[in-house]
Amino acid sequence: MKQGLVELSGVSKHFASGAIAVDDINLKIDSGTYCCFLGPSGCGKSTTLRLIAGHETLSDGQIYIDRTDVSRLAPARRGTSMMFQNYALFPHLDCSDNVSFSLKLKNTPRAQRERAAAESLSMVHMDAYARRMPAQLSGGQQQRVALARALQSEPSVLLLDEPLSALDPFLRIAMRSELRRLQKELGISFIHVTHSQEEALALADQVVVMLDGHVVQSGSAREIYQRPGNAFVARFIGGHNVLSGQLSAQEGQVGRVDTAGGHQLSVLAAENGHPFAACELSVRKDRVRIASEAQGLDTDNRIPAEVIDSEYHGRETQVTFSVEAGDEPFTVVVADTDCPAAGYTPGERLWLGWQTVDSRLLDPVPNS
Repeated sequence: MKQGLVELSGVSKHFASGAIAVDDINLKIDSGTYCCFLGPSGCGKSTTLRLIAGHETLSDGQIYIDRTDVSRLAPARRGTSMMFQNYALFPHLDCSDNVSFSLKLKNTPRAQRERAAAESLSMVHMDAYARRMPAQLSGGQQQRVALARALQSEPSVLLLDEPLSALDPFLRIAMRSELRRLQKELGISFIHVTHSQEEALALADQVVVMLDGHVVQSGSAREIYQRPGNAFVARFIGGHNVLSGQLSAQEGQVGRVDTAGGHQLSVLAAENGHPFAACELSVRKDRVRIASEAQGLDTDNRIPAEVIDSEYHGRETQVTFSVEAGDEPFTVVVADTDCPAAGYTPGERLWLGWQTVDSRLLDPVPNS
């Protein structure tokens, strides 16, 4: 079985209305990778998936699967299989016949079809439900049958369009584990479209963040979360605050940012920074410390702040502050063991501090 190396070169999709859904994407997804396309609605992630599948026609560029140009091939000849968001099971066929439907179209003998369906259903732990009709299954069970059907053709790339969006939260977490297990067992590439940051971080070897038809950052889940490249990724992935200012000095990989409120902050920065240019920086929400006075913080950076709101989440408390004028609210995640018994009161004035290594100078959003 092929492992599914996917390469997109200058891929674009323009509609007759003039709308540009995907614009000049260059991307490589290595063999045997679990890749998640992540972004807000309308960013082009589902269109990109359909272009790889062959369900949309390219306006420009090439798509290669295992180094073969499949750009003009029919979907059935690409070595891909797609699992749709609504599962698309035939209501009049039982699970076994749903899974083996493609084999029936090829005039495969019934006994052979049933053996193949049984193997695929066993892979997703649904072999005991072979004779059930789709209406007799729960949403999670229907999803497993749809997954078994998608794997029936032994694809080198499995394409999944928001496969967990219709499930309740508990089942969604369980199915995440199942998808990851299957991908590792099969050793093929999974390309999974989602709008859920948590889902992408939990599943993916490679996260591709999209905005307005462009890839704005691609990397491992850890890299995307810990080192967002620009303000959009920092905000969309979550876990980060974004502050604005002016880069006033830089020495090596440490820059100094002057804020509108007259504070100087030190950040990690690329060595080719441009002093005196307007800039944005990110600060990890869970790395910020809170104190009643500036002297109570043994940190590189310190700024005054006023509490806007405080939410108790059990293991942690999320505290929202007002900091620099003109900047968005600043959020701090405090572990339950570090939170005062009385919590934090709106209007309370405190100091926030963090180390240089927990903040980064951000690049402009590509193609913005």
